[in-house]
Amino acid sequence: MIHRDLKDVVAIDVAATCAPWSKDDYKSRLSQRNTVAMVIELPRAGRRKPVVVGSMVYQLHKQHVELERIFIEPEYQLRSFGRQLISELRSRLTRERRTRIRVTVEESNLRLLLFFLAVGFSAVESSGNRIAMEHWWNDAPSPFREIDKRQRSGSTRSSREDHDQEGDNRIGV
Repeated sequence: MIHRDLKDVVAIDVAATCAPWSKDDYKSRLSQRNTVAMVIELPRAGRRKPVVVGSMVYQLHKQHVELERIFIEPEYQLRSFGRQLISELRSRLTRERRTRIRVTVEESNLRLLLFFLAVGFSAVESSGNRIAMEHWWNDAPSPFREIDKRQRSGSTRSSREDHDQEGDNRIGV
């Protein structure tokens, strides 16, 4: 996002969200070293400038990407612009470094929750009226990967002990 896009982004934010950020909010967030903002534009023919139809703001952390904000102009919603933004964010994930995208959504924002589910996010935590959702670089949530790693690494227990352990888990549940 460049400075001249800020006016359009703020206007779309007001039209598309129930708690929009002000111009000053954007400036303070974007002054942080690890914060990035992107816009998605509708290309125009000829000399006309492209029209901004959506935006996202995210933070790059050592092991994950935190999506702070994503929105599309209401007129252009349901035309895969949001999916394109998420796809761009997925390209920031790697096996070695950043392995997941994390976002927190208000419970009452059903439309956004359904969008994130449709593009591959999973709800991982609920606190108050907010739901934390994550998308992993290989589409598998972390706890299951950890279990798989232990099973593949070759356990020192016998298969009988594993069976007894499984039995205990089933009874306790």
